Amino acid sequence: MRLDKRLSILKPVYTDNGSGGQDVEYIEDGTLLANVKELEPTSASVRGKEVKIAKYEAVARKQEMRADWRLVYETHVLEVEYIGNIGGDPPFYLKISCREARNA
Repeated sequence: MRLDKRLSILKPVYTDNGSGGQDVEYIEDGTLLANVKELEPTSASVRGKEVKIAKYEAVARKQEMRADWRLVYETHVLEVEYIGNIGGDPPFYLKISCREARNA
């Protein structure tokens, strides 16, 4: 498997918004090399209109990653939806399911 795409990792930073809630800002927290493939888009209804949401799957060497983080692939900002382990022998890999971010 070729890990030939460089993705930027965006980590959320939460701050108090002064109204009892939180705002989130994403800061770059490094890069990773991954094998990325675009999946069939999903459909969703947004304000009464049907929209397509791009879906991606990335495979990368295992490292710290959480489902509330984002990845930047080419010009796409991706929300991490699911992270799973692949394989039982080193090197360990992560399978990262993502979708195009709504508020990028």
